[in-house]
Amino acid sequence: MATSSTFVHNVYLPVDVIPTAETRIKLANRISVSPLVLGTWAWGDTNTWNWTSESDPKAKDAFDISMSKGINTFDTAEIYGNGESERCIARYKENHPTAAEIVIATKFFPTPFKLFYPSSLINALRESLARLKVECVDLYQIHGPIHLRSIEVVGDALAEAVKLGLTKTVGISNYSTAEMIRMYDCLQKHGIQLASNQVEYSLIRRLPETSGHIAECHKRGVAVLGYCPLVS
Repeated sequence: MATSSTFVHNVYLPVDVIPTAETRIKLANRISVSPLVLGTWAWGDTNTWNWTSESDPKAKDAFDISMSKGINTFDTAEIYGNGESERCIARYKENHPTAAEIVIATKFFPTPFKLFYPSSLINALRESLARLKVECVDLYQIHGPIHLRSIEVVGDALAEAVKLGLTKTVGISNYSTAEMIRMYDCLQKHGIQLASNQVEYSLIRRLPETSGHIAECHKRGVAVLGYCPLVS
């Protein structure tokens, strides 16, 4: 094992590399994320995570410490705290000395009543941008394959978001291998690379690895973002 001398790696981190605070992984050849991403599901969530006013300064400390250690990538979603997680990130990054280095990934929650594409997705993305106080997000993901419309319809909407300049890259979450391939193929028709698939992956849940899903993603240049990696 060796400390990374090449700071930017494409799609995934080689197994023989020990990442440093400067190490980055390039997604879709457009954005560079830290190997460790800070998930912000709990931020602003009063129902599941019992968020209170006392939680806010603690989350801000977590944000600042993460940035100081080279963790510049934050994963949120419109559904986290009913949008409050995105608002937290907007507050925490305001006037931050290295705000320009922050990478923000957020998600579209395709509830059944969101049937009209691309407008449902584009409108939701614009609302996320307003809460985040940015003009363009780095990575916009579909939260899960629960949409009633086809993957191709949703993929066309993601492509439209890129073409409108509202997001730099697009990704998916919780998609199976077959679903990932369909989304990849759809985006390829627009000349857009599928950046990532976010799945549950840890030492006690290795299905993405043992099923061959990670290999199929990497074969297509799709990064795998593992959530709950420290689950015990």
